[in-house]
Amino acid sequence: FSDITKTESVIPPVALTKEQIDIRQAQEKEVKKQRIEKQIHDVGDIMRKVNGFLFLTCVCGLKLKVPPNFKHSTVKCPKCSNTLTLPQKK
Repeated sequence: FSDITKTESVIPPVALTKEQIDIRQAQEKEVKKQRIEKQIHDVGDIMRKVNGFLFLTCVCGLKLKVPPNFKHSTVKCPKCSNTLTLPQKK
């Protein structure tokens, strides 16, 4: 090791100091905020579904929400440019 790296130890000298380093606190507030945002997003999706929106999932993983008054038979994914065909209305 020392022949290749020209150092005596794998551990850097800074790591061997006796300086106290505090451990970062858990991010509980951030997790709660993300959970609330997801709930709001899910409620919005439910409302769109009730109002006749069509949900399509692209091969890239993006979930497209197509309004009920959309007139075209295909839609282009804004993320990967893949063309998705809308199912025929009954």
